[in-house]
Amino acid sequence: MMTDSGEMVLAFNGTKKVKENAAAAFNVLRARGAFMSDTATIKVPVADLAAFLSITEKALNDALAENSDVFAVQTNDDGVAYVLTTRVGRVPGGVDPQDTHSLMQRLMTPEPKPAPRPRPVREVVRTNEGWATYIGDTIIPGSLEDEEDDFAFAEPADEEIVAVQPEAEAAVADMVAPEPVVEETSPEPEVAELIATPAPVEDEEEDLVQLIDAAPAEPAVVPPVDVRPEIPVFEEITRTSRPTRSLGEPTDFTDVPEDAIAAMLEQQFSHHSHIAYFGGRWMTTDRAHRLSRGNIRDIRQYIQEQEQPLTDETLVEDVLRVRKSNPEYANVVFGLNYWLHRERDFEFVGTRGQRFWSVSDLPPLGTTLRKPNDIGSDYRFLTDGVNANEVEHRSVTEVDHVVTFYEWNLGLLPYDAEMQKLFPAPMLPDQRSAVFTFEIPQSYTTYLVELRYPTPTRGGFFLGLDDFYFDSLVPGAMISINATESDGHYKVEYIATNEQSDRLLEMDEKRPRYHFRPTTYACGVDDAWLLNEDRFPGFAGQKQLSDRERRKIATVVEVTFERVGIDDGNGGLLASFEDLLAAINVERPVSEELLRSELEMHSDITGDDANGYTYATGK
Repeated sequence: MMTDSGEMVLAFNGTKKVKENAAAAFNVLRARGAFMSDTATIKVPVADLAAFLSITEKALNDALAENSDVFAVQTNDDGVAYVLTTRVGRVPGGVDPQDTHSLMQRLMTPEPKPAPRPRPVREVVRTNEGWATYIGDTIIPGSLEDEEDDFAFAEPADEEIVAVQPEAEAAVADMVAPEPVVEETSPEPEVAELIATPAPVEDEEEDLVQLIDAAPAEPAVVPPVDVRPEIPVFEEITRTSRPTRSLGEPTDFTDVPEDAIAAMLEQQFSHHSHIAYFGGRWMTTDRAHRLSRGNIRDIRQYIQEQEQPLTDETLVEDVLRVRKSNPEYANVVFGLNYWLHRERDFEFVGTRGQRFWSVSDLPPLGTTLRKPNDIGSDYRFLTDGVNANEVEHRSVTEVDHVVTFYEWNLGLLPYDAEMQKLFPAPMLPDQRSAVFTFEIPQSYTTYLVELRYPTPTRGGFFLGLDDFYFDSLVPGAMISINATESDGHYKVEYIATNEQSDRLLEMDEKRPRYHFRPTTYACGVDDAWLLNEDRFPGFAGQKQLSDRERRKIATVVEVTFERVGIDDGNGGLLASFEDLLAAINVERPVSEELLRSELEMHSDITGDDANGYTYATGK
């Protein structure tokens, strides 16, 4: 049994006073979570902790900021700041751990009984009826005596019609050899009797003498005797033909689109358990390469070790040790995709040209400053009035985009109407995300980017461009996204310029406030989206809005007027549409159409694009 020995010794950063405050704060938090697990989040308001330690909030915040690897500060929707840590002295993760092995949960909520698989229709092999039945010809039983029973006569069915033809006797008589024509002279009775009845052996010589003496002058002609057995006369049986199954003419699919044929085949093959189908390819299940439980465990561990999704070809070569030169390489790749798709712990996050696989507990790609669900809620306006079934995916080859401050700060790209035309649709019906590779030729780097597909309540967006934005771009930079032959690989380029220096807007991570920092950049920017100190000095020292305030567009518009508007002399704030559009995209993404609609509906805002918009703060 392990027992808590009291205070935990950690090495804190800062001055002596800062270290003392940090150690005292950690001991208080650890005592509060004495009966909690080592990884559970311990959460206490900053004001209450400072009051308990009898120090100021500024001194406590300094100690927390110097030891960011032990403490984290989080502000809720009501603006209350909390300090977070764990019993082991680490910053808690962004997602609370899930107790997937709870005995009570398994007992109270058992897994639903799986639906039975549809039983395939059993095919019955039938013999061509023409092989077993004579149809339409005359059957003459005597003609098949020398065929050694090669054929058999079938009994007529009840529904068959039996016809008796009177010409049968004549037909049989024609087959008997005709008798020779002779004179109508009848033989003597004695001669006929001798021929018919032979004499005894002992009187042979005497009988011969008598026969010679009694013979007439001219011998009589004896008619030949037919020794063949009499052929019985059968009635001719004629049977009506049974209805035969015809394959008919081949179906013409010339005018049917290929996509419709593929969808029909996919729908049909998905109902057959003996056919393995994945990604537009299929084969019989017994021929698909099978994965053992050990193979599946090794694949899962390898993905977790790499901490990122991996392609099927990488898994086949690195885990299953099958090279491309192997004749069974294509079969192994198909089998891996088919069997992993049936596993619950694996998630397909690829495309037809680049098939990525991930596991359920793999951390998401991209920023940790905001949860993906919150980002999806910010982009919800992208789904208004858009029918996903009418989008022509992969219909364009290039899209130009200007990076806003919101996108630059979180490493995002919106999945708007133009992006939907550039990127492919989900390959699987239940696919929630897809991983693409973005190649940056100007920096010789490639990034994994995750696309979260839109849902009825959340918009779609790209994650994972944080490092690229921070290293090469600034808010307002213009980029171009180009498609390649593979639907999973894209190239991103920006306009390279001479180095420029300016004081640009940034967010202080230690405390949620905006400030301007001297920045040197060498990329082409759109001046309408560039946020520098000369244009927006009112952002300096402003706090970031809470999640509750950011959800209301009207509140964000009013706060933006207070930050960028100028006094019109009548108690109102005046701002141009360009300034409002660039500034409002600091807190949350807003399109031009959405901003114009909000400006028109707001009762305290008047004006137009030519003269600017005025917000009457007095009302």
